[in-house]
Amino acid sequence: MRTRQHPPFFKTLFDLSFTRFLTPRLIPIAYVLGLIVVLAYALAIATAVASGTSSGGQGVSWFSSLVVFIIVFVFGAIFVRIQIEVTAVAFRIYERVVPPTEGPVD
Repeated sequence: MRTRQHPPFFKTLFDLSFTRFLTPRLIPIAYVLGLIVVLAYALAIATAVASGTSSGGQGVSWFSSLVVFIIVFVFGAIFVRIQIEVTAVAFRIYERVVPPTEGPVD
């Protein structure tokens, strides 16, 4: 099976005819950024849970905060992964449906 050559990044970025796609090359970066956002969100939620007070005036235990952090992070990571995979599948479908050109399109 023949693979397509990727043109330079900036040439693809400023391709006004949109014959080349930049998104498949940015998917790994988007995934890492998504995980960083999920991590920050999970830390914020866990911190809010840890600083919250119950009806007796006592703060929630660190164990409860840890459990909330793990649950939020795992579900968030799953959600980000699904979003990224759907995007990647769309581009893979395109690559299989549209026949490759013989040379670079300019």
